[in-house]
Amino acid sequence: LGDAVLQVMVSWSLFKSFPGFDEGFLSEVRMAYVCNRYLAIRLARRLGEDLVAIFLGGSPLQEATLEYIGKINGRAADMDFVLGQAGNSAPEAATEKRTTDRGEEEVPWDLELGRLKFLADIYEALVTAVLLDTGGDLDKTWSVFEVDFSLPSSEIQRRMKEWRCQLREQRKHRLFENGPSDPMSCAHAVHASEDT
Repeated sequence: LGDAVLQVMVSWSLFKSFPGFDEGFLSEVRMAYVCNRYLAIRLARRLGEDLVAIFLGGSPLQEATLEYIGKINGRAADMDFVLGQAGNSAPEAATEKRTTDRGEEEVPWDLELGRLKFLADIYEALVTAVLLDTGGDLDKTWSVFEVDFSLPSSEIQRRMKEWRCQLREQRKHRLFENGPSDPMSCAHAVHASEDT
């Protein structure tokens, strides 16, 4: 229930904040806000080490959570919000050296979130608890969580512009490197229409 309620509240807030933007823009921003990565980070930032009190002392979940909180606190908060699936606009610095069976390698530390999804689940459970506690009042529930989704509009617009620019550059690079994947795309389609 918490994930659905959160999606509705974030969608409504974005719709009010960006009335002139298209659905694609709003969907990308909503996905960045309600993804497991972002929710886990917001929970870690909000509750900090108090969060580990819900786990048994010395348990693997408690240790993983403490380690994650340490990593979150060791980086700037402006790195929390990342537009684009798979973190396309994530800064290069969000990696760490790991020793694996293949030797030492750089690993994006956000990949650890797969095993820390439970933090996002806890955030969503808190949304549900507040919703039930307020008697189903979405406005009161949103007032508790709004602070986690209040990046300034100008900053969201800037990041969206940068992310779209990155996507265009990636597409251009792939096109020049591999050529068009569809023989009827781009220039092929133009030449085909000229021949007829």
